[in-house]
Amino acid sequence: RRPVLVLFDVDGTLAVPAQKAPEEIVQMLAAIRTKGGHEVGVVGAGDFEKQQWQLGGPGLLTRLNYVFSENGVHAFHRERLLHCKSIVEHVGPELWADFELG
Repeated sequence: RRPVLVLFDVDGTLAVPAQKAPEEIVQMLAAIRTKGGHEVGVVGAGDFEKQQWQLGGPGLLTRLNYVFSENGVHAFHRERLLHCKSIVEHVGPELWADFELG
């Protein structure tokens, strides 16, 4: 039987936007993973450092199964980076430069 992935949004669900999540939330995520036997992940618009700060500090990738930062631009499975794509890489440096100029 495959484990169920329980995926949470960070800002506005687990934490007040741009604030640290209460310790009870951090403990709940751990309990779902260890006691419930489910895989746990988070997704949010913030960068990885912000998510880690919001959700208990260093070691986030060891405490969760999946982390999706910047709306999935960076995707981690445990401590392994699965995906990293920037908008500049996607559109190319020339088109990006045109965009920046307006």
